[in-house]
Amino acid sequence: MVTTTAVVRDEMLNSHYPLARKIACRMYEELPKTLDVDDLIHEAVLGLIEAIDRFDAERGVPFQNYARYRIRGAVVDAVRGEDWMPQSVRRKGKRLERARRHLASRLGREPSREELAAQLGLDVEELHTLQDKAAVPQVLSLDAPATDDGSLLCELVPSADDCFQIVETREVAV
Repeated sequence: MVTTTAVVRDEMLNSHYPLARKIACRMYEELPKTLDVDDLIHEAVLGLIEAIDRFDAERGVPFQNYARYRIRGAVVDAVRGEDWMPQSVRRKGKRLERARRHLASRLGREPSREELAAQLGLDVEELHTLQDKAAVPQVLSLDAPATDDGSLLCELVPSADDCFQIVETREVAV
């Protein structure tokens, strides 16, 4: 037997699904393209479900406003959970990039290391350390085309068995 509460919950979920989808798609536009929009939509729907379950109408906040907050928070939490780089390093990288853009705009050219270090209140060695920490390596999909003829990256990377064979052959030769 389905309770009235379950029916109301399903109706709210169905009626507010477009909101969750819209928020996820907007956030996708601002995030690295290594993320999948369907995964973000999934997380947004989980945030919507949580909003439905936790909503308290007596607080006087419209449900849609509350749901927006919970949906966005669920997507942000999921993205952060998948990020291998600590937030503090991301913040430093953004600070570094803002300072670089500010100086480039003001000077009309790319700033030197010394100018950038001075802008950030660092010495050149500290700037170098910060740049190393904030450097974000590019993440590639093994299913991505790697050459002009459409060959996939996974076709160009040797398999584990091939690697073991190469190492074994080299060890025997030595």
